[in-house]
Amino acid sequence: MLLGNPQELESKILIVDDALQNILFLKEVIAEFGQTYFATSGVEALASVASILPDIILLDIEMPHMDGWQLCKILKQDHRYADIPIIFITGHEQPGFEQRALELGAVDFITKPFNSAVCKLRVQHQLRLQQQSRLIAKGREQLQQLVKQVPVLITYWTSDWINLFANDYSGDWFNIMNLVGSQFTIDEAFPTELSQSIKKLELNKGNEHTFVVETRVKDQTCFYQVFQSTMVSDAGIDGHLVTVVDITDVKQTKQALFSEKERLRV
Repeated sequence: MLLGNPQELESKILIVDDALQNILFLKEVIAEFGQTYFATSGVEALASVASILPDIILLDIEMPHMDGWQLCKILKQDHRYADIPIIFITGHEQPGFEQRALELGAVDFITKPFNSAVCKLRVQHQLRLQQQSRLIAKGREQLQQLVKQVPVLITYWTSDWINLFANDYSGDWFNIMNLVGSQFTIDEAFPTELSQSIKKLELNKGNEHTFVVETRVKDQTCFYQVFQSTMVSDAGIDGHLVTVVDITDVKQTKQALFSEKERLRV
């Protein structure tokens, strides 16, 4: 059931407690944070969570038929709801209760009798973390869409030249597409001349380098412009950023123009 004005509020908060007075108290304390829904049993909450898709759940532990432990376990085992933060509500203060709550995947623990200020801060903190996580996920998705469209191979490697990232989502570059999903080295992904040229520059730590490599790919001569930057900290080399641009067409065009110019000169 909904408590609040959905047009004025953003986050969706589900309170699950078999005591109505607890629901009303919590609703008043956290009303400013979003739309507030409630369920008076674990069974009712489980039946409504799909339609509500709450941003956070305040969950009482001791309820008839299905207690908070059981409901939390069911939700965390369902990929649709596993990321919803759950704050347990209980009158128990023993360390064992809090430990079990955290083991089941809860993010926090509120004890009764309630402290209004503490309740508000705990809920607000988790909602902020949830919003930040969504912004990060959205930003990551947008960045991934962007790098898909860039006609440049962007890669990042560990200090031992094991790949951590590559934007070759369509299989246009070398053998990377066939290696995605497993750990692979730069020697496995790049043509020999290219990987060896890149690794030679590791000796110049912290410097940025731009150079052109000529190599054979599928029985054709290709030219690649490489930008390489070695990331260094006090502990040593953290990793290597390497971007590759295929400039074969540019090189061949220049060579053709030069040949034509020499022919006309003769």
